[in-house]
Amino acid sequence: MVRSAYSLSGRHGALAGALALATLLGCERAPSPDQATEWTPADHDRVEEKGKKQGPRTTDQVPQGKGDALVELVWMNQCAVCHGAEGHGDGPNGPMTGAADLSKLDLTDAAIASALQNGKGRMPKFDQIPPEIVKGLTQKIRGFRAK
Repeated sequence: MVRSAYSLSGRHGALAGALALATLLGCERAPSPDQATEWTPADHDRVEEKGKKQGPRTTDQVPQGKGDALVELVWMNQCAVCHGAEGHGDGPNGPMTGAADLSKLDLTDAAIASALQNGKGRMPKFDQIPPEIVKGLTQKIRGFRAK
């Protein structure tokens, strides 16, 4: 009997078969389309924080005395990128987005709050911001006009 270098028999064949079977059974299969769910940011929460998961903040959950700090934090992270630190539309993305110079706008508080919550032009909506923070941002924007 002539053996080929590529034939597997005896122990080698059994070992190769067991390895192939273990590989097939050990691999996780992708879920079927009816089992697949849409990705959400919550899918990447840390395991130890899953039990502490909270919904969006409401005005009664904003820590007392922290409103001004939160308004400033939201302004710097969400608004200043386009409108600039002083609201002149000179943020890093301001020219690209055509951000308005907020010191020259003549809008009511309701119109400012509406633009924040619903978006306007190229500005996205920020509908998850608590009403207390929207009110603080409105006052901040109103303050740019006085400068």
